[in-house]
Amino acid sequence: TGMSEKDSCGFGWLAAVHPDQRQETEKIIKGAIAKGTEYSVEFKLRKNDSTYRWFVTSGRQNFDATGEPEGYLATLMDIHEQRRADEVLRESRESLKMAVETAELGAWDYDPLTNVLQWDERTKKMFGLPVGEFVNYEFFLKGIHEEDRDKVNKAVAIATSGDSEGDYAI
Repeated sequence: TGMSEKDSCGFGWLAAVHPDQRQETEKIIKGAIAKGTEYSVEFKLRKNDSTYRWFVTSGRQNFDATGEPEGYLATLMDIHEQRRADEVLRESRESLKMAVETAELGAWDYDPLTNVLQWDERTKKMFGLPVGEFVNYEFFLKGIHEEDRDKVNKAVAIATSGDSEGDYAI
C-alpha cells in the first residue's frame, strides 16, 4: 500500500481499502473481533501506485487457557488474477448461453468419469425428455440412429481420451 508501519497499525490499513468497500469491510472485521468469531472478506486494496487489486483477508481471535483474548491471527491474500479469471469465465458463459439460445441449439456437458450427461432444457426436449430427467451416456447413444451410433461413440471416445483436446465434430 505504501503506507508506513505506523499509519497501517491497528485499523489504519483500512484507509487503503476502496472507499466503496471500506465501511462494510470494517464492519465485518470489527464485528467478528467483538464476537470472537472468524471472518473472511474480499475487497479492493489500493497499492502504492494508486491502483486497486482484489484481496481477501481472513482472521480469527486467539484465546489463552482461561478463555481471554490474547491476540488475533489474520492473513491477507492477493486474489486479483483469480477474480479477473472468474469474471472472464462468467462473461464467456453468458456469451455462450446467448449464442446457444439465439441459434436454438441444445447444449450439454458430459463427464466420462461419472458417465453423467447434463443437458439443458432444449436438448432434453429434442430427445423427448422431461426437464428433471436423469441422463447417462447409454441413454444418449440409444437416441442416435443405429447406423450412426458406432461412429458417434468412436468420436466421443477419441474426444474424451487423454490424447485429445476434447474437441470433435460429427
